[in-house]
Amino acid sequence: MRRTRNQKNGFSLLEAVVVIGLMMVMMGYAIFNSTNMMPNYKADTAQDVVVSTLRQARQTGITHRRDVQVWIDQTFTGTDKVQHVNYQVVAISGDQPQPLVSVGLPPGSQMVLEPGVPDTPMGFGNNAAVYIGNVGGGPPVMKFRSTGAFTDPVEQRRQLVGFYA
Repeated sequence: MRRTRNQKNGFSLLEAVVVIGLMMVMMGYAIFNSTNMMPNYKADTAQDVVVSTLRQARQTGITHRRDVQVWIDQTFTGTDKVQHVNYQVVAISGDQPQPLVSVGLPPGSQMVLEPGVPDTPMGFGNNAAVYIGNVGGGPPVMKFRSTGAFTDPVEQRRQLVGFYA
């Protein structure tokens, strides 16, 4: 008589519980890390909106050979109740008023300015990280000249240094 060995294929209950436990720990780690990154993604998206709107305003000024006024609406007006970056081609006397272009920031984001943060690491230049219309004590309206230069109402040239959203 020949004895056969009873071979069982598969995993034991202990092995399955250990593997499921490890998978749950890894999923928890991934979930907590991804929720911490969401504010960074929203801030990056808002920054991209502001930068692309400023580039579009500059390009409009160069293309039309006219000054373009730029300002940031801090009132959260409109149907979407978010901040807007506005720009408008300055009309020349005898010309029709040009339409206002208003681009809203993504919901849940806002242009903010932390007091005392200089625009450069050494503290040169402006006293605020963002120094354009209505933000950081800057003049209410800034302009892109037809040459592409970014100036304030007294024609002082400004540099766009950084944005914090």
